Formats: sequence, C-alpha cells, structure tokens
Amino acid sequence: MNRSSFFRIGFGLLLLTSPAFAQEPKIPRPEHPRPDAMRARWANLNGRWDFRFDAQDQGLRERWEKPGVAGYNQTIVVPFPWESELSGIHQIQGAPKVGWYRRLFRIPTEFPAGERVWLRFGAVDWRADVWVNGRKVAEHEGGYTPFEADISDAVERAGENVVVVRALDTTDPSLPTGKQVGWYTPSSGIWQTVWLEARPKAYIADFRIVTKIGPASVHVKAEIAGLDRKSTRLV
Repeated sequence: MNRSSFFRIGFGLLLLTSPAFAQEPKIPRPEHPRPDAMRARWANLNGRWDFRFDAQDQGLRERWEKPGVAGYNQTIVVPFPWESELSGIHQIQGAPKVGWYRRLFRIPTEFPAGERVWLRFGAVDWRADVWVNGRKVAEHEGGYTPFEADISDAVERAGENVVVVRALDTTDPSLPTGKQVGWYTPSSGIWQTVWLEARPKAYIADFRIVTKIGPASVHVKAEIAGLDRKSTRLV
C-alpha cells in the first residue's frame, strides 16, 4: 500500500467516525410487544430516559414530576431494570427502592387528529405513578401486568411533551415477586416496552379466539370500548 492509499483510507475512516456520520443509538426491543394486537399507528418509547434515584423518598413532596425539574443526573436505557447492566445503571447492592424516569416525546404526525392518544406500559415493577406534562395520568400496582392511560387531554399535539414515571419496588416477599427474592437478580422499575398508540373513539379493547376440534369451529370474542353505552362483548 502506497502512502496516498493509506491517507485515503484513513480519511474515509475519519469521516465515518465523525459526529456528522454517527448514527443514533438503536431502539432496544423495537418490535411491538403484542404483535397479535398491534394497531396501525403506534410509536416505541424505549431507549434513553433521564433517571434519578430517590433514596429519601422525597420526590413526591418536592414535585419531581414537574417539567424542567433539575436533578435527573443519570441516563437509563428502557426497558431494562436498573439492576441490569443493559440499563446502563447496573446497581444491585444498596440500590434505593424508588427511581424516577423522565423522557421528552412528540406525538407522531401519522396519528390522526380525531383519534385518542394512549400511553402503554408492558410492566413496571412494582408500583408506578405516571405524569404527562405535570398532569397525573395513571397509577398502577403490580410488577407483572400491563397498564395504559388515555393521555389525549394532557399532551400537546404539535409540540414537545414530557412523561415522568415514579417506580417503587420494595421487593417485599409478601408481594408476588417470583424468584427475585433469594434466587435471581431483582428487576425493578420499567422492565417492559413503553409505547404510544392512536385509537378511534370506539375500539377493540380486548379479544379472544376460541377454537374447537370437533366439530371444527372458531369463535372470536371481542370487547368493544368507547361506545356511548356500556362496553359490549361481541361473539
């Protein structure tokens, strides 16, 4: 290799590693968590969130859910628990029981103006309190079950929004903890996918497919929500 070829290769490598050519970090677990129930318009919120521990459990008193509050001094990769190395925190021994998450987001332009915007969590261990733009939109207990909130009235359609999550995990043996107590590493905080989705006013809230071998048959049961009357189950 002559000197001119060496410099051309070196210059090319410099370009590829420069900030202008640097790629954004890939979204972890980019797939929809429920491919059997994926809606036409949705947006994955996994990735890097601002984070801070709350060792003294003072965040509620000091209103850490308010937009622009200082002190979120770490970054965590959602949807990995703060004990996991993949989260970027990797704190197991002596980790506080409370962690606060914060992330900016925009409503995708593909979401129709006439449809509602829902914020969904696959799981947060153990208790979650959720705010959007400083407004409380959800609270949930149970580290293994999904939950959701209609945030249509809390978001700015054309602007930037902020979601804040307070996660409390006492890892109490009196609660359903599986093998996290005394067997495996605990999984605290957000540990399943977070996403947005657009829904019309009336939508399928849940469905079930029931099959039989003899006589061969398939029945689809769907629960419709958002109607003027009480939700109706169709068969």
